[in-house]
Amino acid sequence: MSTFIESNETSTTSSELITDVHEHPTDNASKASEVNGSADEQTLAKNTGLKVDDLIEKFGFTIIEEQDEAVSPLEVFAMETSDPLPAEEPIELPRIHKPTPEKLLDRACKLGVNFFRNQHMDEFANIPTACGNRCSLMTSTKEFRSRLLELLRPHVAGELLAKTLKQTIELAELQSHQWPQVELGNRFKKLDSGTLLVDLGDADWNCIELNEGGWGIAPQRESHFTRMKHQKPLPIPAKGTDPNELFRFVEIESEEQRMLVQAWAIAAFHPNVSNPILLFTGPQGSAKTTRSKRLRDVIDPSVTPLLGEMEKSTLFLTFQHHAVPCFENVGKFSRSEADMFCRAVTGNGVERRKLFTNSDQVLYSFKRPIIINGIDTPTTRPDFIDRSIVVHCKRLTEFKAIRELDREFEDARSRIFGSLLDLLSSTLAKLPDVPPESPFRMADFAQFGRAMAMALGRPMDDFDKAYDLNIGCQHQEILEACPMTNALYSMSQEYSENRPWEGTADSLLRSLRYAAENAADRLAVSDLPKSARWLSSRLSELISSLDERGVVVRQLPRTRDARKWQVYSANPVQPEDGNIFAVLEELDSEN
Repeated sequence: MSTFIESNETSTTSSELITDVHEHPTDNASKASEVNGSADEQTLAKNTGLKVDDLIEKFGFTIIEEQDEAVSPLEVFAMETSDPLPAEEPIELPRIHKPTPEKLLDRACKLGVNFFRNQHMDEFANIPTACGNRCSLMTSTKEFRSRLLELLRPHVAGELLAKTLKQTIELAELQSHQWPQVELGNRFKKLDSGTLLVDLGDADWNCIELNEGGWGIAPQRESHFTRMKHQKPLPIPAKGTDPNELFRFVEIESEEQRMLVQAWAIAAFHPNVSNPILLFTGPQGSAKTTRSKRLRDVIDPSVTPLLGEMEKSTLFLTFQHHAVPCFENVGKFSRSEADMFCRAVTGNGVERRKLFTNSDQVLYSFKRPIIINGIDTPTTRPDFIDRSIVVHCKRLTEFKAIRELDREFEDARSRIFGSLLDLLSSTLAKLPDVPPESPFRMADFAQFGRAMAMALGRPMDDFDKAYDLNIGCQHQEILEACPMTNALYSMSQEYSENRPWEGTADSLLRSLRYAAENAADRLAVSDLPKSARWLSSRLSELISSLDERGVVVRQLPRTRDARKWQVYSANPVQPEDGNIFAVLEELDSEN
């Protein structure tokens, strides 16, 4: 629709009216009543120096809304009278002839540059892009200096020196204590309204906005994301695609494991959900690395999609920079590495000194969905196992050229990405109907998985059964990797809850050694710790897995003399009286 100002009486042309309004302001009313034809309201208002409301009040004009035409009424009138069409010049700020840091900073703010600090108190700026969107950059980066130079150069008469630009940024940073604080996301962010944002990573700084009602592509008009150098753009997603197309390229054998991987994939887009570690295990040639890379390319594509031993040495930096870190060919984790992975799953932070010459701090906080692949589970620590989903991969019998696989995957990537967004939106719609209580340690993920099962038209129990089966298999693998548990199992069969074995760690170690030697289990004998202290440490790690097998191991409260352990079987199969372990227990008590 277009808006025009029209008078009902006839006589003077529009150009005469404009001239006369300036030359004879006292005669404006009489001249205005003689106008014949139409005039664009903004042009008239600009040339007369009066607002539209003043024109209507003084001259008796009427506002008429008409459909847009190929040529506007003002252009028709100008052609009939041969009068030139008034040009609308954009408002321009005067050029700076002697640029100083103060003048340049003031001009940058007038041009739309907004300075702020992120959640780690780092200095950032929100700067307009060429397409009208906005990007958030650290003020210390080369990209910010380049964009600021591009923005200010047309407004400076003469040359803009790099030194002056640097001083301008330093002047802005000196005022950082006055800047507002804004939380930035790495690829994913949740707004206070509940809307989820996914950074597409494209040059125009567009993002996906998603909620329970659906999703769409939107420009970034505010500060939402920080970008890392390694990140690559996501594809433009396609709607209404098959949610199972992912498994054409990430092959998962069992239906239960497919459900878990699907729940993990959509939960990765939700920064407030603690997502378990997705662990692909299997022999060489089982395509563990290919599965890991394909899954990451759909969620968080990167120039460095697979990380190795070097990135493990600075885990806190790796977790800070990668939204979905993916580690390949992992061997064994140390205790500190396993702890750092557990902290990254549930969300935690790290602080470091900025420089050794002062006490300034650098803060890192992260909560990440993590992918790991390796031949075996990298650690048997119970807190790591409770935070993991293990997918065992079998060795392939046939192989296909990787170039052909890459081409097929690239063609399907936008459809797979869109199908995950569709499923995530449907899951959010079902989430309020799912009770928050859960028998699993990763309760947030379990609630999310149940909602996903409902969104797929399946009962919630299907997800619970799949998750419980996976956890049980993990505990079984841990016990198989620890031969001394065979001796512990044999010993526990002699005792029940009503008559448990009780004793110190020293006496328990002797009993386990006897059980292993009596069974001629050389692996169990060699696997036994050399000291009671190490036995206590290993038992603490195995308690959860032993419970799954029916072997109850408890550490009793410390008494005045010593701290004792309690061992028994939940389902004893051997008689409790007359066993050799009772004899050993009596000998220990006598000694």
